[in-house]
Amino acid sequence: MANQHLFYAGKMGSQQVDVLLAGAVVLDGNDDPIEVENGSLVDLGNLRADDTYDANGKQLDVYDAKAPTATPTDLAIVDYAGIPEGEINGNQWKLGVKLYSNPVPAGTITRVRRFMLHDKFWLGAANYETAPAMGDHYGIKANAFVHAKIADMSQHTGYAVKIQLVRELTTGMRSQGKQYLNEVVAL
Repeated sequence: MANQHLFYAGKMGSQQVDVLLAGAVVLDGNDDPIEVENGSLVDLGNLRADDTYDANGKQLDVYDAKAPTATPTDLAIVDYAGIPEGEINGNQWKLGVKLYSNPVPAGTITRVRRFMLHDKFWLGAANYETAPAMGDHYGIKANAFVHAKIADMSQHTGYAVKIQLVRELTTGMRSQGKQYLNEVVAL
């Protein structure tokens, strides 16, 4: 049984309010595009440069994103809608919808969802720094894409989720690890 990266929007404001959805290209500390996992936390920065129509142009709804700092300015979560694809011996292949451990290729524009209080979403075990249990609280780990456990919620400020439910992540009859229902309890 392996830990998997997973994101599934259970009941989120971004499913109804379009301004909470955006596109992003995830960058490293040197502003180079990098591969990230579905369900990664990101901090949205400036609109992405695009000279298609104007030499000084910007994308209208695509941001440069990085791993969040301790106090992110525009926190979002990666919700990759792509499918795995590649080339073997000159033949293009595409693999239908893969539900877990489907990374966003470096430089690819991916969908990101901003948070609202009480949003609910599912993550896989690999989206956490440590194994969660029901009732645990998780927040941001500076300069990392994963959720980190919050030791004391009474001393915590900013983004936090509570693990509301734990269940098996199965494909067919095989367990692929656990999946966790998160509820945003603080922003």
